[in-house]
Amino acid sequence: LTTSDDLVKLQDLVTSGVDTAGVTFELMNNIDMSGVAFSGIGTQSSNSFKGDFKGNNYVISNLTINTTEAYVGLFGYVSGGSIDSLGIKNCDIKGGSHVGGLSGYCNNATITSCYVTGSVEGSGYYTGGLVGRLYSSGTIGSCYTAVSVSGDSSTGGFAGYTDGTISSSYATGSVIGNSWVGGFAGDNFGTIVSCYATGKVKGNAWVGGFVGRAYATILSGYYNPQTTGQSVGVGYSSAVNINVTSVTTAELNELIANGTLTQYNYENTYGGAATSVGRDITLQVGIDSSKNSRITFNTELIISFNVNVSTPDNARTALDTIDMILDMVTAKQTEFGAVQNRLESVIDSLDVSIENTTSSLSTIKDADIAKVSSEFIRAQILQQASATLLATANQSPSVALGLL
Repeated sequence: LTTSDDLVKLQDLVTSGVDTAGVTFELMNNIDMSGVAFSGIGTQSSNSFKGDFKGNNYVISNLTINTTEAYVGLFGYVSGGSIDSLGIKNCDIKGGSHVGGLSGYCNNATITSCYVTGSVEGSGYYTGGLVGRLYSSGTIGSCYTAVSVSGDSSTGGFAGYTDGTISSSYATGSVIGNSWVGGFAGDNFGTIVSCYATGKVKGNAWVGGFVGRAYATILSGYYNPQTTGQSVGVGYSSAVNINVTSVTTAELNELIANGTLTQYNYENTYGGAATSVGRDITLQVGIDSSKNSRITFNTELIISFNVNVSTPDNARTALDTIDMILDMVTAKQTEFGAVQNRLESVIDSLDVSIENTTSSLSTIKDADIAKVSSEFIRAQILQQASATLLATANQSPSVALGLL
């Protein structure tokens, strides 16, 4: 697959009901989908995508889908097979239920090393940045999203609903929904391991910085209360094995630095077509290597402004989206302001240190001048005494001869 026409042909092939099980499709170039009419590869169980799709580190950019149907995404409905090493940049995907940037519905399939940026919007349930619903024994690993996600129930920055397994992944985009809303997942009935969420989260019921509702295992889940705007990691839980931890930006960066969590950089490597929208910056502000001597902050700010005011309900949703964006900007201003205040404090401390050092150096120099002056006077005295003694010694023989 090298052009947008190839993707459309694959869409039509799967839609027609051709069985793709056991067939491998490979992306061999970056593909720009601007202006291309596209509804998704596989739209229901009867014509689902069942093959293996190898992205080969290339990017599909500017993918636009606008429908009210269910099972919406680059892959609408996936049954078995795998998707690997694929980047989706700047997507704009709208659908009914089961909506995701990569896949709306993923059943018993494997997704690895993929990422999505842009916006995903669902008018029904199961809306996520990467997948709307991960079902059965499906697995996802080493993926991330930077997507603005909005939906109704079961809405998450990475997955709307999962009863499969997700590991070593994260979501950084904003999330807005009605009920069961989470920065990483809306609903979890499966297993989540070593994942984290940092995007702004807003909802009406069962809202969490990491997961909206948890009925199953979460091992090593992390969320940032400052950036998510949520004081709890899980909105509602009836599970026993729940391990969700609140962390600051500095603590999260420390977990990434020591290898506990992973931060991928696919956007700078996939096809050379995508660029990072932000990055972590660490400034050394102290004399040692401890955390207290460093300031770390993130310059990332993802805003996707897609609103619809055609109906009263859509207008109210648009106002909520605008409020959330304003909250995101305010939170980022607060973060930068705190860093600025810390840096100004460091500058003041350095000014005092410079003044004290200069004063000490001046005192040392003055002491050296006094010492040299004393040594000079001492040498003069010794020189004069030596001359006097020598003159006296020269006179002594003359006196002795005169007596004889």
